[in-house]
Amino acid sequence: MLDKEHLEILEGVESEVDQDSHFDKYGRVYNVAISLFLVFLMMSFVFVRFPVGDIIAGYFIGDVVGSDGILSYSGGEIIFSENVLFELSSEYISDEGMERSICLSGEIIGSDYIIDSYYYPEIYSRSFGHVSFESCSSGTLIGLHSHPFGRCKASSVDLGTLAAWKSVDSSVLMLIQCGKKRFSVVGE
Repeated sequence: MLDKEHLEILEGVESEVDQDSHFDKYGRVYNVAISLFLVFLMMSFVFVRFPVGDIIAGYFIGDVVGSDGILSYSGGEIIFSENVLFELSSEYISDEGMERSICLSGEIIGSDYIIDSYYYPEIYSRSFGHVSFESCSSGTLIGLHSHPFGRCKASSVDLGTLAAWKSVDSSVLMLIQCGKKRFSVVGE
């Protein structure tokens, strides 16, 4: 049996244990919340930084050409002949490490672009993230410019190039190719 002095000591210890368990409960919640916040910050840094953020955005910006060779966009359709689409897809895969430029020709019927021929303009310099080339000739309907995989967003240089083309012919479009059959239509 415990005397009065020992009971007081025991009650004091029990109240300290209750306070510690109360602190542990909220301390753990606090630690978990801080840990989750830090993980969120690290993940947002990783996914927003180049190239992951650009690739994710590319899936929202770019569209895939259907098995019928038609690329639908808000302004109409771009209809590729089988040989042109095959060449664009093959070239993209074989030359994926470098940007390139191709001038696409054909005819416009209503709001649809029928593409049945292409040519390569003279390239002055090119790298993974840049291509400098001679402007497409008049009569070109679409200037195609490739970007690394998944990066369908047009750069400010791309937009400047398109503005120069549109000052000569307002119907010209720019396509950014960012996958074997994934394109982004610019200038619609």
